[in-house]
Amino acid sequence: MTAVVGLCLVFVMSMIYYTLETVPAWHTWATPAQFFATTFLLGSLAVGAAFMGSIMWRRRSAGGAELDESTAALLTGSLKGVGLGAVAMLGVEFVIIPLHISNLSAAGGAAAESAAVFSGVWFVARLVLVFAGAGLLGVFLYRYASHAKDAGVRMLAIVATSAFALVLAGELIGRSQFYEQMTRIGM
Repeated sequence: MTAVVGLCLVFVMSMIYYTLETVPAWHTWATPAQFFATTFLLGSLAVGAAFMGSIMWRRRSAGGAELDESTAALLTGSLKGVGLGAVAMLGVEFVIIPLHISNLSAAGGAAAESAAVFSGVWFVARLVLVFAGAGLLGVFLYRYASHAKDAGVRMLAIVATSAFALVLAGELIGRSQFYEQMTRIGM
């Protein structure tokens, strides 16, 4: 129920920006698409990092004991799902971004001025951070999740947390660029 309410909140927030016709960069299909892509990408990685944090805490409380079979199976399945989901959402984001830039550039006027935000060091930093976090580390999570019962649990915790932190940093830059796009027409 909480997830449904959260998704409704993301929809409402994205539509507030979408309905502003005086800001052409926000009055496009890409606004709700980017909101949801960020939500699913960061949400899946946050779940993976939280799950690994919980596993590490349980292991520390148990004196570093091995994971039982059911926990190891749940961990393996969850991390594979997180890795796969992160890579899939990365693909969605890397489709939305160039389409949005080309639509803004083609529209001309204030919209084309807004497209200039998607250049420079910060834009490249955003892409690199999101790709490194969701792409490379997501693949690593998926590939090595089956070794969770071995000594790789600590490494998986580091990878899951690092992936979340890198994508969070990249998406914070993305939000900053989103607000920098605000070039108004009219009043």
